[in-house]
Amino acid sequence: MLLPILLQGCLGGTGYRAYPRARTSVYTDIWNFSDHEIAADQVDVLYRRVARLMAITPNNSTPRPQVLVVSPAYIQEKYLTIHPLAAARNGTALAVYIPHQNQILIPDFDRTLLTHELAHYFTFHYLSIPRSGWEAIADQVVDAEEAGG
Repeated sequence: MLLPILLQGCLGGTGYRAYPRARTSVYTDIWNFSDHEIAADQVDVLYRRVARLMAITPNNSTPRPQVLVVSPAYIQEKYLTIHPLAAARNGTALAVYIPHQNQILIPDFDRTLLTHELAHYFTFHYLSIPRSGWEAIADQVVDAEEAGG
């Protein structure tokens, strides 16, 4: 059932495979189902940058995020399983962080999307913030990253 969803979708010429290329970076595990290469060192740089912007010192005992590069259709399906009411509001997810699975789902390497989802990862693991405050924090981190902060 997973394979058809992973193979659906086209994002700027991006194709998706049935089986991922798995890479382990210093801070993350990357499962790349897309046909575009994802540089593990770029993911690590962004991980460190988001941690710095949030004034967080990552702890080795905290579970590593799994970055899954998957089709937009798969991201939407997972999003709707977490937020079923979003379907009634025509909510579309571009990326998603699944806290208890420790997974970040993105359609390709996009600094803004990955920054936003990494902010959710750090908020979940390191801050005592209600879920209702996560989006504001992630937006602030994205703004700071884009401003070169």
